[in-house]
Amino acid sequence: MDSQVLPLRLPLEKLEADKYTVAESILVIPSGWPEGKIKVFLGIMDEVCGSYIRPEVSGLEQDENRLIYIGNIDVKNFNN
Repeated sequence: MDSQVLPLRLPLEKLEADKYTVAESILVIPSGWPEGKIKVFLGIMDEVCGSYIRPEVSGLEQDENRLIYIGNIDVKNFNN
């Protein structure tokens, strides 16, 4: 599967202990994008090791890069 990494940087030094933290990212589907499904994965990168951290949670689908599958986005072309 071809992939593209879009940087969303949240340094752990900025997190506060015992506080709920949200990191949001906006995905904009360009006009003319082909209809179909986009698989969405989530990953937490350890930049020191150069790999994604594998969370200790059961029941999640992970790929070979330790990215966690979180669902699909159904793309419809509304420009027709």
